[in-house]
Parts: sequence; C-alpha cells; structure tokens
Amino acid sequence: MATPASVSVMLLSVLVTDSLSGVDERLYDWMGLRAQHMSWETGKLKDGHCELTGERTLFRAMQAILAGRGVATMPQITVQRQTNFVKLTDVDPNNHCETWFGSHLGSHGIVHNVEFSRLFDLQCELEILQDGNRS
Repeated sequence: MATPASVSVMLLSVLVTDSLSGVDERLYDWMGLRAQHMSWETGKLKDGHCELTGERTLFRAMQAILAGRGVATMPQITVQRQTNFVKLTDVDPNNHCETWFGSHLGSHGIVHNVEFSRLFDLQCELEILQDGNRS
C-alpha cells in the first residue's frame, strides 16, 4: 500500500542510486541523515530540526511532507550523492525556507545534483489514494 513512509523510501531510493537493484544498507544511512544548522558561534554545522517539518531526520521530514504536515507549500528535494548531502527546500517565494541533512562540507570538481520538485503532487496523490481506501 502506498503510504507516506513507503513512498518516502521509494523516492529516496530512486534519488540516491542509479538503479533500484543497487539499493542496499546505504539507503538506511541516507534515511537517517540528521537536520543540520550552521552555528554562528562556532561556524560549524550542528544537529537541529527541519525548518519545513520540525523533524530531525530526513526520512521523518520526507514522510511528514508527504503526509501534508509542516509548512511547505512548494517542497523540493535536492540530493548530492558524492557528499551524502540532502537539502529540503520550500521554493515558494512567499515562504522560502530550507534545511540541510547530512554534512555539507563542500565538494571539489563536478558535483552531480539530483532534484525532485513534485513532492506536493505526490502528497496530493497519496491523499486521493488514502481517501479511496477509506470508502
């Protein structure tokens, strides 16, 4: 059954691998990435909460967005595979906010970003499916 949790796992699997046959324990590492915020006192990243959902881990934040919880109106996810870095962003110009997950320490050379900006559409589809299952 399609649930916010199962769709979050499937979407993240597609974003972090070239092939679903390549999904392994690394997926759990990605799902457990913690929300990070810059400490202005130390200049270093520290654990925090997602600004879009209030959740601490990437998996829980994605699940919350797909369940319609949180403040995001136009959510987007960007994955940098080389650095184990993910950014959840609300790209709505009236409500822009973002949270980093993982340790974005910068990278050298070519960086491959994978982006998915239709999280809101997935959220709507899940609501329709869940309403249909209740009938």
